[in-house]
Amino acid sequence: MATVAELRGEIRQFAERLLAKHGLVANTPGVALFTLIEDVGRELGDTLAQEVIRHQAVQQTSSPVHCCPQCGEPGLRKNESSRTVATCRGPVEIPEIECYCKRCRKSFFPSLGESGAGGGLRLQSGTVGEDGLRRSEREQL
Repeated sequence: MATVAELRGEIRQFAERLLAKHGLVANTPGVALFTLIEDVGRELGDTLAQEVIRHQAVQQTSSPVHCCPQCGEPGLRKNESSRTVATCRGPVEIPEIECYCKRCRKSFFPSLGESGAGGGLRLQSGTVGEDGLRRSEREQL
């Protein structure tokens, strides 16, 4: 899979197309133009991040088979719903699947990590430190 650095060019082109199509509202009195530009950039970034999170969650839960975490047997889909998760980029609605294991006679909720999470985008080194904070968060401390 591509790294964030490899996708940067495509993301730049996408942002340029969006701005060319929708423009930049720069008529807010008393607000610096750079602040407006930064706000648009932040909003685009947050929206992109939310969509990536939502898409990955949908992909992970779309697997036809989810195995019981206790015995490993395939579970039966019992219920499907969605829930809103608070992320650092804003709320994201993700699917939540409840499965049932006949062998254990218990319900379970497959985790997003169960079916191959981690094979997609990779963070650039130095973005998240050992303390779990992003570089910008560490700089603010």
